[in-house]
Amino acid sequence: YMDPITFLDLWIADNGNNQTGYASPLYDRLYAIAKDIMGFVASPDETLYSTLVEGDALRALVEAARSLPGGSPERLAALSRTRMLVLKEMDRLVCEIDVPILPIYFYVTKTLVKPHIGGCYTYLDRPDGTRVPNMLDMHPLRGFYRKDR
Repeated sequence: YMDPITFLDLWIADNGNNQTGYASPLYDRLYAIAKDIMGFVASPDETLYSTLVEGDALRALVEAARSLPGGSPERLAALSRTRMLVLKEMDRLVCEIDVPILPIYFYVTKTLVKPHIGGCYTYLDRPDGTRVPNMLDMHPLRGFYRKDR
């Protein structure tokens, strides 16, 4: 799931999957903003900025988005950046400030492959040249090969 809201909505006060009982009016307000970022940019809540760690950056993004022509690629990009900053603030509330959960398990993988077998990768190369961990630990069998043949 490429959108952070997939997991950030777990801590909404009235979400049925919120097993922690966590409730924060600020968090719920940020969630509503992230769901309707165009509405927030059209009519921003000026009192919100002072309650956020990156409130000044959010204000600047909102003003930049408002100054761009509607429907332009630049405005859509500015709206996306604004939304991501709102989601970052939600993440900060849950992970650094309120901390309603403490993760006690981190995904670990162990892969045992004979030295003459190739095609098992702990890191993946992206088209842009960056290397990222193989987080899903997926190794399609069609990718395996014998190195000695």
